[in-house]
Amino acid sequence: MLHGRSRQYAKNLVSSTRVRLVYNRITHTRFTTLYFFFVLFSCLVLCSLQGVLLADNTTAVNILSNAVSTRSELPPHITFREDGGLKVCDNIPSDHDSECSTILDKDGNTFDRLDTIKAFAIGNPLERRSVTALISHRDDGDDDDDKYKSAKNGTQTTSASSTSSVPSSIELPYSLTCVYSLQWLEDNLRDSQREDVATLFFQVYLFTIGLVAILNESLPHLGAAFFGHILGGAWSASRVQSTRTLDTFYRNAIVPGACEGTDLLGSWWQLRLFHTIPVVAASGVSIIALGFLSWKLLRVYHRRTLSRVGASPAVHRMYGLVLLFSVGLQLASFFTLVSAAIWIAKIAQGTFKAFAKHSKLYLAAFIVISAVQLPWLIIGWQCVRRECKIRTFLFIGISALFVAVSSVMFASNLYRCIFMTWQFFSTVTVTAFIFLVFTAALGVICFLNYGKGLKQYLEVTEALEGEDFTPVYFPRKDAKVPTSQLAAQYEDEKVETYNEKYQRDDIERALPSYQPQQQNLAQSKHKKQMPSLALSYASITRHKRGSSVYSDNLDSPIILSSSPPLISELAPPTPSMARRIKTRVSSWIASDVSSTKTDGNGAAILEVSRTANANSGRAGGGLPSGPGSVKVKTLVRPPPISVPQARISSYSMKQSPSPPSAFSTPGSLPSGASSEGVSAPRSAPTRQSTVPSLKGRESVRRTLKKPLMPGVDLPAVPTRF
Repeated sequence: MLHGRSRQYAKNLVSSTRVRLVYNRITHTRFTTLYFFFVLFSCLVLCSLQGVLLADNTTAVNILSNAVSTRSELPPHITFREDGGLKVCDNIPSDHDSECSTILDKDGNTFDRLDTIKAFAIGNPLERRSVTALISHRDDGDDDDDKYKSAKNGTQTTSASSTSSVPSSIELPYSLTCVYSLQWLEDNLRDSQREDVATLFFQVYLFTIGLVAILNESLPHLGAAFFGHILGGAWSASRVQSTRTLDTFYRNAIVPGACEGTDLLGSWWQLRLFHTIPVVAASGVSIIALGFLSWKLLRVYHRRTLSRVGASPAVHRMYGLVLLFSVGLQLASFFTLVSAAIWIAKIAQGTFKAFAKHSKLYLAAFIVISAVQLPWLIIGWQCVRRECKIRTFLFIGISALFVAVSSVMFASNLYRCIFMTWQFFSTVTVTAFIFLVFTAALGVICFLNYGKGLKQYLEVTEALEGEDFTPVYFPRKDAKVPTSQLAAQYEDEKVETYNEKYQRDDIERALPSYQPQQQNLAQSKHKKQMPSLALSYASITRHKRGSSVYSDNLDSPIILSSSPPLISELAPPTPSMARRIKTRVSSWIASDVSSTKTDGNGAAILEVSRTANANSGRAGGGLPSGPGSVKVKTLVRPPPISVPQARISSYSMKQSPSPPSAFSTPGSLPSGASSEGVSAPRSAPTRQSTVPSLKGRESVRRTLKKPLMPGVDLPAVPTRF
């Protein structure tokens, strides 16, 4: 149980606007709820099964690593599979000076080991060895003396160094061909480990995309999540085939040929295959279930998008383009980071480490890419929604840099070698490159569509979210609404509403066909009567109405437009209007400031004196026409608020006799003004919202952080008109 501050913090968290918004989006319909929980459940199940595969591969890697622990005595080499057999090269195979030899074919036949070992002995001058196959011995001219003696049950290796007086002897239980073969198998299983880790994070990433699809009601995210599960299932199925292929080659070639009948892994292959098949089965079930739920949500979101009030078709098309851009951005960032991570992991250990001449440069590039990924994702997510040109240019520049780096990497022989020999790495790299180009192109298209109203639409939509406004949707002209939903025959049916607090008798009284007596029911038995607007909304939508746009429980919802007109309370003043207001009001204030005083509470009081001649009233100043002296005391209460405002506390006027003006009516005096022979002008009324509830409207005003009427900041006085 939570107590004290922890409990209060939990209550505040649950009651916060964002948490309520997430909860409402998840529980909007039964399909959204099912989709969320099924995506979460599939993520947990697939991550658990992937963790089991990772543990299996780790066990096999440890076994093979102990068996070939003497590989440090071998010169640098690269072992790869070609034409069903194994080849060993003393350098990168694509280099012109590399020498490659086949040591094992697909049938398990071994080739001349002496020639192969001699080729390696002269490959690296820094680690040159004297190599003897079977009982031969040769001096290579270095200070090292290495003797390799092969016997039927093992190979004796004796090493002596000029810097050490104590020779070391290491027993090699396997032949060199077996060591090379097992080392190749170890590298493949290490690659499988990296694939398991990447796939595990990919499942978590698919869950986040599904959650974003629900929160944003995004059709592109919905499709991307479904496509991602298909991709994950296809890769799981391909791993079953790759496991069987490795098992066949290991049992038919490595064990009977290179290792002369020695089987180190035993029944490990059956265990791995037994753990791989459930991953494929779970992925298949997830694809089928998510396909059904995605289809249902697709229909719901598509219908709501087409029937939503407040945005033009052009804005909706632009918003769909932005959502598609967001999908490409998220997938590009994930695959780019994964491809860079597995590339660094590949060259940091294993046989390729000795050939990574610029390993520090590669590591620095990976760190830079990892550090830039998050800012690049945030900038891209915000720039198209806020239509910020500077951020858009920065995003496009970083995207071009990523594309250039990905293209330049193919100039490296080592990069191309890994790309050609590792299927998972090549798949992830190509996918990342495609999404990078796709996202950059969509960013340019979004930039060309700036200024079409999407920014204002998203600002108003974000401001209204969480304010308990009831969404209003209209059916399309071609949509068929069932008669039962329209409640056409209320004489024969009992209409149940969504809210239990409304009494049934109140609902019946609201019906147009309501009669105090029952004798008129027979006359209207075959006559269909439409319900009131409030009941039609309740019976069709079946959603609970909000509390911020109603003054009557039985009244219909107020339809709010999310697209502000050219001049409205939600829109800023036009440039010409702002210039006129600023010029007139600023000149009046600058010429009429007489003194500034401070009251007992430390509040500043500004006295403005002005003598107005006859018929010299200034438009926009709010002063009466006619001669006289005006004193305006403006009280500014500390501390200052975020939006500068001033509160008119009192007016006092000493006016000479003159004809009464339009401002000198008895009812025009504000509160606190003296009426002893004085006519005071009424302050400019504040424009209020047409929405009955002021609570929700004030919250929207604070969220938008925009003035509800055109205004300027006056010089020397923090006042807004």
